[in-house]
Amino acid sequence: GTRAPWVLLLALVLLRPPRATALIPRARCSISSSARPPLAALGSASSPLPPPDEALERNYARFSWAFAVAHGTVTTVLGYSAAELGSAASPSGTTLFLTYSLTALVLSRPVLSALSPRRTLSLGFLLYLVYVSSYFVAVSFPPLSWAFVPGSFAGGAASGLLWPAQGAYYARAARASAER
Repeated sequence: GTRAPWVLLLALVLLRPPRATALIPRARCSISSSARPPLAALGSASSPLPPPDEALERNYARFSWAFAVAHGTVTTVLGYSAAELGSAASPSGTTLFLTYSLTALVLSRPVLSALSPRRTLSLGFLLYLVYVSSYFVAVSFPPLSWAFVPGSFAGGAASGLLWPAQGAYYARAARASAER
């Protein structure tokens, strides 16, 4: 139960979100947007699909793995909190989900527009680290179990920012792949 913050920290350090927009230089594009063949011709003998870009696929896989580890760590904390913290878990869960809903509805779009998907993802991962660390503090030092409530506020804000930023990142990666 107490290893969760370290797993997330390791994922954050080793697997920071890569840039989807700068993965494929324009000079390497094999099909320009103006000379794009019709969809029926793609993959045929006269116009084979270009080989996959290994850097794009590698960054896509790294990001997917990092996001999965972070999400798994956070949901594990959420699941264990009721058993480990007892009555302190209820206000924390309420804080987490209320903050998530408000952040996703009100703040995610302006923050995403101001920061970019990559920076918003980094901010969200950092806030997830605060959330998981607050759980670690609450479980390790029972008199500080109240720390999980402000940590849950950070976790809710992280979720509200991460999910829209993830969608924007995947959209950019798909666009970069399609433009090859």
